[in-house]
Amino acid sequence: VGFARLALPLTQLAEQKEKILEAAAIALLIALVFSLILSVVLASQLTKPIQTMTVSARQIAQGDFSVRIKPRTGDEISDLASYFNQMSSRLESTINQLTNEKLQMDSILSNMKEGVLALNARGEILLANASLRKIFSLSPDILHKMYFEGFRHPGLSELARSVLSEKQNQTAEISLGLPE
Repeated sequence: VGFARLALPLTQLAEQKEKILEAAAIALLIALVFSLILSVVLASQLTKPIQTMTVSARQIAQGDFSVRIKPRTGDEISDLASYFNQMSSRLESTINQLTNEKLQMDSILSNMKEGVLALNARGEILLANASLRKIFSLSPDILHKMYFEGFRHPGLSELARSVLSEKQNQTAEISLGLPE
C-alpha cells in the first residue's frame, strides 16, 4: 500500500487566481462599457420621436396646427404619431369651424335692431350687442362685469334678476319712456 502526493506551490495558485480575477474584472468592465453605450443609443432612439412629439405639441399649443409628425418605424410610437397627426387635423378643423360660427354669430348680433343681452349663471355680462348698448346708452366695456355694475336701468335690471332667479331664458319688452 502506498500513496502519492501531488502538490503545487501556493504562490503559483495565488498567481493563477489573480490572473483569473483580473481577466474577469476586465471582461466585466468591457461588458459594462458596451452595455452603457448600447443603452445610450437605444434610449436616444426611443426618446427622439417623443422629443419630436413634445416640440410639435408645443407648436400646436401655440396655435400652429400645420405641424405633422412623420412616423419612421412600425411600432407603437408610429401609431402614436399617426394619432397625433389625426388629432391635430381634427383640432384645426374644429377651431376653423368654431371661428366661422363665431364670425357668423357676431355678424348676426351686430346687425340686429333688437338688443340682446347674455349673462352667465353668476350674473356676469357675457354678451351685449351694439343695439342694446345704444338703446340703453351703455359703455362698450361692460363685458365680464356683473349686470348691476354694467347698467342701471330698472327694467333691464329686473329682467336680469328674474332670469338669474328662475334660471330660464326670457324675452321681454322694456319701455324706455321715450317716443323713439
